[in-house]
Amino acid sequence: MRYAARFLATLFCSLLIFTTCFAPVARGEEDPSVAVVSISSYDQLMQHATVVGEIVGFEGAQQMMELSLMQLTGGKPLAGLDKTKPIVIDVKLGKAQPYAIACLPVTDLKALLDSLPPQLSDNEDVGDGVLLMKAAEGPLYAKQGQGWTYFADQKEHLAKAPEDPPALAGDLPELYVFATRVNVQNVPADKRAEFIGFLELMNQIQLAGVAEAGGDIETQQALMKQNIAQLSQFMNETQDVVIGLGIDRDNKNVHVDFSTTAQADSDMATSCKRFQAGKSSHAGFLHADAAIAMAAHLSGKPPANDIEVMDEQQKMVQGRMMQEIDDDDELSSEQKETVKEAMAKILNALFDTARSDSLQLGFAAMLNKKSTLVGGMNISDGDTVEGAIKQLVGVISSMVEIPGPDWEAENHGFYRIHTWKNIPITEEDEAAAITKMIGDQLEFAVAVNAESIYMSMGGNAVEDLKKVIDASAKASNEVSKPLEAVVNMGPMMKFAAEADPQSGAMLLPVVGMLEEKDAVVLDINQIPNGIRFRITVQQNAIRSLRMIYMMSMMMGAGGGAPNLQ
Repeated sequence: MRYAARFLATLFCSLLIFTTCFAPVARGEEDPSVAVVSISSYDQLMQHATVVGEIVGFEGAQQMMELSLMQLTGGKPLAGLDKTKPIVIDVKLGKAQPYAIACLPVTDLKALLDSLPPQLSDNEDVGDGVLLMKAAEGPLYAKQGQGWTYFADQKEHLAKAPEDPPALAGDLPELYVFATRVNVQNVPADKRAEFIGFLELMNQIQLAGVAEAGGDIETQQALMKQNIAQLSQFMNETQDVVIGLGIDRDNKNVHVDFSTTAQADSDMATSCKRFQAGKSSHAGFLHADAAIAMAAHLSGKPPANDIEVMDEQQKMVQGRMMQEIDDDDELSSEQKETVKEAMAKILNALFDTARSDSLQLGFAAMLNKKSTLVGGMNISDGDTVEGAIKQLVGVISSMVEIPGPDWEAENHGFYRIHTWKNIPITEEDEAAAITKMIGDQLEFAVAVNAESIYMSMGGNAVEDLKKVIDASAKASNEVSKPLEAVVNMGPMMKFAAEADPQSGAMLLPVVGMLEEKDAVVLDINQIPNGIRFRITVQQNAIRSLRMIYMMSMMMGAGGGAPNLQ
């Protein structure tokens, strides 16, 4: 999971290379494309507009857009435009800083300009077939080529326009309404090193602040060094990064993709191979009727470099944790030793599992009048972890006057279940708030065997934990994605409405809409030498956003909830 977890964080940093002005550097004639932006063709955009209109319940969206264009162009909508080809933007590194060339499929620039209002089409011929567009706030030059018209903010850039923009965009226009691909390896090594050096300088400045505040300078320095090394590896081994917005006409949903491809035979490519569809013993979280659920599994041993990083992380985490335990004034010397011993056992088991050739885990939140949170994973030594939990609970029980747990209260399947019920809530304000969420009884439950552990907390902790265990056993022979997370908006909105009946009445129209096709889904799929994250928003979840917006507008104006049914 380490590579996947850091992907989104490092994606933004890597994209900065192409949007930040670098110091002027002498370069040869080669001016590589470091990124490309793709926008669907006019015909495809109109089709997408129709689908979006169907999704949000606004029929005639395409006709309204076309009518607006007719009015703007005086009845000559986009004359000279090839409506079957995409818009492509070529981003080049440049001698001093990155620049972009926009490629529009305009076969007759004069016809297009003649169709626009004078204030938009005003231009000046500056020679070499180049026009200066005066309507733009900044400099904008245009030049017509073979079947394409090119735009740039400097006249000389137009001499480097791509001859075949669709080839540059590849399959992006067919897959996405809007997308960008960053070609990381087209950025010279010296530029990547320059960026890493800049981050190291920023980290040194931050470390100086930590030292001045009396913080743990050694741990922070080790963490920053590790983060820089991981980012450097990401930049040196990544082939490309793609971000795209797509629309699924058949299923009436919208999705955003984040994908990355590594160079073949690199450590990152090896990490990506672990993200493959397969069977998991902990997939039941997705089948437990939860408002929020996640299940993930990785197959194959991590690369040696990843294992080295995990070793260092374990040392840092354990060192910091032991120091915090030593600094706790509420624990006796004997209790500190017990807690340190127990936490060391748990950390060893967790990191040993992460370093193994299989990692399976999940989480689920059941939101109702007895809301419960359940989490679980495979573990390298469940029996040892069970003993460590008993040590920790023993310390806690000796410090607070509450009933102890019922060890091995029951067996369920292959699991020993330990329960802790009727836990008092001392603060009155907290009790009132928690009772609305979980009822009048708080429970904890732990289910463990030699290979797995589940933990739950809430108003129905024992039964919901067993529900997830049963669902996992039933789904263990099914092939599932390496990671899938689901947020079901209907149960969440229903829970919010029931928790506060007075204001919740305003949410009832939304709750009624979210009885199906109401989810926001995150999943990961393997692609050649890489992985793809996808966030999908289903039809009614999108429609509910429009209703919520209209409700908020009317409430702000002093009105009631709109009737959009």
